[in-house]
Amino acid sequence: MTGQLLLLDIGGSRTRAAIYAVNTNEFSKVHYEKVMTMHIKDIAQFISEFLRINSEMKEEDTSLIIAAAGPLRKGIIELHNSTLSIDRRKIERQFNFKNILLVNDVIAAAARINAQYSRIDKKKLFMDGDMKLNGARFIMLGEEDYEPECDDNSALTVIKSGTGLGIASARKANAAPEKTLYTASEAARLPAQSFDSEDADMIRYIFEKYDRLAALEDMSSGKGIEDYYELLTSKNKSAKQMCVDYDEDLSSAQSLRFFLKNQGRIAAAAANIFVPYNGIIITGNIISSAKELIKDSGLRREFLTYASLPHSDSIPLILYIEHDVNIKGCIEIAAQKLNISNPTIKD
Repeated sequence: MTGQLLLLDIGGSRTRAAIYAVNTNEFSKVHYEKVMTMHIKDIAQFISEFLRINSEMKEEDTSLIIAAAGPLRKGIIELHNSTLSIDRRKIERQFNFKNILLVNDVIAAAARINAQYSRIDKKKLFMDGDMKLNGARFIMLGEEDYEPECDDNSALTVIKSGTGLGIASARKANAAPEKTLYTASEAARLPAQSFDSEDADMIRYIFEKYDRLAALEDMSSGKGIEDYYELLTSKNKSAKQMCVDYDEDLSSAQSLRFFLKNQGRIAAAAANIFVPYNGIIITGNIISSAKELIKDSGLRREFLTYASLPHSDSIPLILYIEHDVNIKGCIEIAAQKLNISNPTIKD
């Protein structure tokens, strides 16, 4: 196959847009940029202008994949943290693309992570505790005597935190083990529970500020970190900035530890939902930036406290770090459609 992929990763705060040239099993980046999602008022208009400026290829030679932060229903994704709505039928009417695919953004992340996870030597990862692959990095989250086990026939769960929080699973299809089934969830919308005074204060604050019950997403997302910092200080600071200066700002460090503690509890909730004996992989820019705080945050301790599965202490709990994991996940999905088992992605 030759042609090009137009890839859009639409989050609550930022949208990443990329064009990759496709030549057999090689995907080469042609153009890439970031915009604020709030500046996109109409998705078709954005696509039209983006291609006009950045591409010389015909629409008939272009395939479009959109990964967006919201549930997919009847060909429509309505973003959780934005007023933007993406309707596949409207895009089809306006453009003559070869293929159009809409996916939940955490499904895209899960597709990339699952593909990478299947390519590594897991025993070596579990033994060494740290492994790099094609620009990505896997870091085991556990003590030195941690002895994880991996069941490749079980589910793999992915937890991705950005402006919001997403949870999805990947599992081999029973009828066709060479294929992978991905399931998105709305587990981040489950009500938050109070296990200590920090939780109680945050749940009360969310109710007072937004006039609604707090959800798991409020306890462990970029927006949640910013709310918790505001609760502590009565000031505003971005999650990105907190990741930069937590060494010098105790309130930033405390907010990030609150976020990480709750990541452990969310991992436990995800384990109880998906039974992921293949592993739980946590990703996202915030947790990647705060990786030095993970050990002190008690993330794995919280996971072990609240995961109620037999042998939950042996479930691999892993931090995954990679730039633009959703964009690369869209490429993995395209490669699966083309029956390409190990695509080469050139940035």
